[in-house]
Amino acid sequence: MKIVFIVPYFGTFPDGFNLLLKSIEKNKENYTWLFFTDDRRDYDWPSNTIVKYGSFSSLKKQIQKRFDFPVSLERPYKLCDYKPAYGYIFEKFIEGYDFWGHCDIDCIYGKLDHFFTDEEFKSDKILRLGHMTLYRNTKQNNRRFMDTADGRKRYKEVYTTEASCAFDENNSMKNLNICDIWREHGYSECLMDEAFANIWAKGNTFRLTVQKNGADYEIEKKKRSLFIWKNGILKRLCIEDGKLTEREYLYIHMMGRVMKNLVTGSDISQFKIIPNQYRNLKHVPENVHEFYCEKWRTVNCQYVRLRTKYLWIKLKRFSDNRKKNKH
Repeated sequence: MKIVFIVPYFGTFPDGFNLLLKSIEKNKENYTWLFFTDDRRDYDWPSNTIVKYGSFSSLKKQIQKRFDFPVSLERPYKLCDYKPAYGYIFEKFIEGYDFWGHCDIDCIYGKLDHFFTDEEFKSDKILRLGHMTLYRNTKQNNRRFMDTADGRKRYKEVYTTEASCAFDENNSMKNLNICDIWREHGYSECLMDEAFANIWAKGNTFRLTVQKNGADYEIEKKKRSLFIWKNGILKRLCIEDGKLTEREYLYIHMMGRVMKNLVTGSDISQFKIIPNQYRNLKHVPENVHEFYCEKWRTVNCQYVRLRTKYLWIKLKRFSDNRKKNKH
């Protein structure tokens, strides 16, 4: 089975991108990552990555050629809405692959083959969130984003507005999206909702969110926990009922977090992930005492930072609207 992830990203890659590449390298047996970017800094790109350098404006022109109506794509973040169409847009780049997917770069991957097995690959779509989804690479499947949802050609509505519509995932915005299309037409899919660690954006500690009922998120209670990446395997260590537990994950998604990379050394075989930092790890804790001896959190103002950011965005929108109304 050959799988390729398509990742357009414009701007400067975030701190810790080298750790993402390290986790990509440990999945080189069956998985390739295809990057489109304008960040030409010198990274140690693994052998299972393909990098296409170019500007955002040139990519926009490439996307426009694939549609017979004027598309709206004024800023890179809007690319999220185009993720379900990547198999169609980048069709010439993914010939020979069995599946293609999209994923985010604010992630660290575990061992993908431990989760994606022959059973999952029986479906035409695997997972349902924007930070990772896979699609079977066929001409028909790559065009299913064009199908109707509730009688509407939803993709045309999404691709002609500047607003972000979360078209790429099952979302809490209650907007019609690619998952609605899949459900309405009865296409095969494999959800795997609890295989990955999606971190709640507003928490100062690591609290996971899971979509178990439609688009409603369930947020777990606070736990003393940290994540360990070791030789390609991602695990979460937790203190539960006075005992140390561990669980392996497909990937961790640091949604809305500014992560600081404090991992040093050229030969990185393991590191730990705490709520706002990547850190070196000498020894993986094997009991409760060793866990508490290992730093598992720091002073972290994630909630305040996020609320401040959203307030600034609202004030800017208010100011922009006032200027438009004056004209």
